[in-house]
Amino acid sequence: MGAAGGSTGPGGNPGALVAIGSGEYALLYGYRGSPAGIRMKRTTNGTHWSVESIIRSDGLLPDLGYPRAVSRQDGSVLTAYYMNRGEERFISSSTIFLA
Repeated sequence: MGAAGGSTGPGGNPGALVAIGSGEYALLYGYRGSPAGIRMKRTTNGTHWSVESIIRSDGLLPDLGYPRAVSRQDGSVLTAYYMNRGEERFISSSTIFLA
Protein backbone atom coordinates (compact mmCIF):
# COMPACT_ATOMS: atom_id res chain seq x y z
CA MET A 1 0.00 0.00 0.00
CA GLY A 2 1.38 3.40 -0.85
CA ALA A 3 0.33 6.89 -1.73
CA ALA A 4 -3.40 7.42 -1.25
CA GLY A 5 -4.12 3.70 -1.36
CA GLY A 6 -2.11 3.13 -4.53
CA SER A 7 1.26 1.61 -5.21
CA THR A 8 4.58 3.46 -5.26
CA GLY A 9 6.38 0.42 -6.66
CA PRO A 10 9.02 -1.76 -5.00
CA GLY A 11 10.54 -0.23 -1.88
CA GLY A 12 7.90 2.48 -1.49
CA ASN A 13 8.44 6.21 -1.62
CA PRO A 14 7.23 8.86 0.85
CA GLY A 15 5.06 11.55 -0.66
CA ALA A 16 4.72 15.30 -0.23
CA LEU A 17 1.26 16.63 0.65
CA VAL A 18 0.53 20.25 -0.25
CA ALA A 19 -2.62 22.41 0.09
CA ILE A 20 -3.70 23.69 -3.33
CA GLY A 21 -6.62 25.89 -2.27
CA SER A 22 -10.32 25.61 -1.54
CA GLY A 23 -9.76 22.65 0.81
CA GLU A 24 -8.06 20.59 -1.89
CA TYR A 25 -4.71 18.83 -1.50
CA ALA A 26 -2.17 17.33 -3.89
CA LEU A 27 0.04 14.36 -3.01
CA LEU A 28 3.23 14.04 -5.07
CA TYR A 29 5.36 10.91 -4.84
CA GLY A 30 8.00 8.90 -6.63
CA TYR A 31 6.90 5.75 -8.43
CA ARG A 32 9.60 3.07 -8.40
CA GLY A 33 7.95 0.63 -10.78
CA SER A 34 8.22 0.77 -14.55
CA PRO A 35 8.23 3.41 -15.88
CA ALA A 36 9.83 5.09 -12.87
CA GLY A 37 8.97 8.72 -12.25
CA ILE A 38 6.93 11.26 -10.31
CA ARG A 39 3.16 10.98 -9.90
CA MET A 40 0.36 12.93 -8.27
CA LYS A 41 -3.11 12.40 -6.82
CA ARG A 42 -5.59 15.00 -5.54
CA THR A 43 -8.21 14.96 -2.78
CA THR A 44 -10.66 17.25 -1.02
CA ASN A 45 -11.37 15.03 1.97
CA GLY A 46 -8.46 12.60 2.30
CA THR A 47 -10.78 9.64 1.78
CA HIS A 48 -11.41 9.76 -1.96
CA TRP A 49 -8.49 10.38 -4.28
CA SER A 50 -8.32 11.31 -7.96
CA VAL A 51 -6.93 9.09 -10.65
CA GLU A 52 -3.15 9.14 -10.65
CA SER A 53 -1.49 11.77 -12.88
CA ILE A 54 1.92 11.01 -14.31
CA ILE A 55 4.12 14.07 -13.91
CA ARG A 56 7.33 12.46 -15.12
CA SER A 57 8.05 8.93 -16.38
CA ASP A 58 11.63 8.99 -17.65
CA GLY A 59 13.45 7.50 -14.66
CA LEU A 60 15.69 4.71 -15.91
CA LEU A 61 16.23 3.24 -12.44
CA PRO A 62 13.82 3.01 -9.50
CA ASP A 63 16.21 4.92 -7.23
CA LEU A 64 14.33 8.25 -7.28
CA GLY A 65 11.84 10.43 -5.52
CA TYR A 66 11.52 11.92 -2.04
CA PRO A 67 9.69 14.96 -3.43
CA ARG A 68 9.09 18.23 -1.66
CA ALA A 69 6.28 20.47 -2.92
CA VAL A 70 4.99 24.01 -2.55
CA SER A 71 1.83 25.68 -3.77
CA ARG A 72 2.53 28.87 -5.74
CA GLN A 73 0.46 32.06 -5.86
CA ASP A 74 -0.44 31.45 -9.52
CA GLY A 75 -2.20 28.20 -8.54
CA SER A 76 0.57 25.89 -9.75
CA VAL A 77 2.54 23.41 -7.66
CA LEU A 78 6.33 23.24 -7.75
CA THR A 79 7.88 19.94 -6.73
CA ALA A 80 11.58 19.11 -6.37
CA TYR A 81 12.95 15.56 -6.16
CA TYR A 82 15.92 13.49 -7.19
CA MET A 83 15.99 11.44 -10.39
CA ASN A 84 18.17 8.61 -11.60
CA ARG A 85 18.68 8.35 -15.34
CA GLY A 86 21.31 5.61 -15.09
CA GLU A 87 24.52 7.64 -14.93
CA GLU A 88 24.10 9.45 -11.62
CA ARG A 89 21.39 10.95 -9.47
CA PHE A 90 20.48 14.60 -9.86
CA ILE A 91 18.02 17.07 -8.37
CA SER A 92 15.19 18.09 -10.67
CA SER A 93 11.85 19.85 -10.44
CA SER A 94 8.49 20.02 -12.17
CA THR A 95 5.85 22.72 -12.19
CA ILE A 96 2.30 21.40 -12.36
CA PHE A 97 -0.34 23.81 -13.62
CA LEU A 98 -3.64 22.79 -12.08
CA ALA A 99 -6.91 23.37 -13.89
